[in-house]
Amino acid sequence: MEESIEIQSTQYIKSWNTNINNLSVNIVNVSGFTDSYSTVETISVDLYLQYWDSGQGKWVDLVHVGEFKQSNTSHVAGTDDVAVSSGFYYRTRGIHYIIENGTVEETSSVSTYIYLK
Repeated sequence: MEESIEIQSTQYIKSWNTNINNLSVNIVNVSGFTDSYSTVETISVDLYLQYWDSGQGKWVDLVHVGEFKQSNTSHVAGTDDVAVSSGFYYRTRGIHYIIENGTVEETSSVSTYIYLK
């Protein structure tokens, strides 16, 4: 399973992250946030639950958890619980974006992965 690390300079996006936690045998919690340096017109985090498809050898989107969006603020966060099947690796993928002064700035993230027995 490959992981990628990006180093990136941003004008509006200050910090961003996604996370996954195992709550019970078949429930995971997916979360993420986006922070800006100052108040912006629109700030968003769009969350997906992914699983490792060993047949394809890649991470595949399983569920679009939701887009969490706010206006005229510098922080947005979202979270939800998702029912899953055991025997797979799971992680969270996030798309983080800000709209300010006609500019759209976007970046992405992935969480560490977990295995559900």
